[in-house]
This record gives sequence, C-alpha cells and structure tokens, in this order.
Amino acid sequence: MRRNLLLAGVLAAVVLVGLGVVFLVTGIDRLGDTRLSETRTPVPGEREVKLEAQKYVIYYEVDEGFAPSGSDSALVLPPALATSIRDTEGSPLDTKDYSVNFSVSSGGRYAQAVSTVEPPSAGRYRLRVQGGGDPGDPAVLLGRPVSGRLKPLLICIVLLATGLAAALFVLLAGILGRRRAGKATSPGY
Repeated sequence: MRRNLLLAGVLAAVVLVGLGVVFLVTGIDRLGDTRLSETRTPVPGEREVKLEAQKYVIYYEVDEGFAPSGSDSALVLPPALATSIRDTEGSPLDTKDYSVNFSVSSGGRYAQAVSTVEPPSAGRYRLRVQGGGDPGDPAVLLGRPVSGRLKPLLICIVLLATGLAAALFVLLAGILGRRRAGKATSPGY
C-alpha cells in the first residue's frame, strides 16, 4: 500500500512538473514583442487596421536613439498628438489613459504605452494620428496587453512549485518509511 502511494506521488510530481514546463514554454513564447507592427502609423498619418474584440494598448514609438535615459524616465509626448480609432461608420472608440509608466524596446524602436482601447467587435477600423512629426521618426501603434500574457507564466510557477513540493514530500515520505521499517526489523541489544 505504501509503495503504491509513493508511486502515485512520484507520478503526480512528474505530471505537475511536466505541465509546468509546457506552460513555461508557452508563456515565454507569448511574451515576445507586445507591439503589432502591422498597425504602425506614422505621426501624422492614418491607416486601416483589422482588430479583434479585445483590449489593445496604444503605444507612442520613436527610434531608440530618442528614448529617454534612466529607468524612471518617460517619453515626452508631443503636445499636439491626437490619436483616434473609428469604426466603419466613423464613430470614435473610447480610449482610456494607461495607468502606469510602461515602455518596451526592441528592433531599434522604443515605445511607451499611452492609452488603451477596446473595440466592441472584430472588424476594420481607421487609426488616425494627428500632430507634428517630431524627431525620432515617431509612430503610433497598437499592442497586446502584457497582463493577460503573464497568466501562463503564473500558472507555470504554481504547477512547478506544486510538482517540486510533491516530489520533495514523496522523497521525505520514502526516506522516513525506510527508516521506520529499518528500526522495526533491527534487533534490540
């Protein structure tokens, strides 16, 4: 009976660690660049974009050489910058200010999250950016929220921790079981 419990514990630990590794690989793969380059629109400019009915982050992007220095620095947005996203009837979508200072850098470009938008339905939308073209080849583009992309990594951490804890428990139970069995059969002198 004890041996069956130990085997079940080992099997559970292996399954949990295996699932944790699968979620880890999936989570790391999904963490790639959050920006959707096909939505990149020069300042000033406009573009038709295909969007799903989900939340998007609106980024203001410049060449990396124009990025602010220091980890707490933020891009200074042009005062005349105005971004609108309209549906096919021309109705503007509501945007909300991005609540934290979040930036991302890759491919020689630096982007800072400025607001969010959530289209009510999948379809084609018109992204329009008004304002002066400042140095740094500025653009506005959309991206996926990072928060939703962290869920697989959090699940991975929980599965790996649970699997490793189960493996440790099974190992300790096996060691203690052998010690007890050894004491029960040893002659007393």
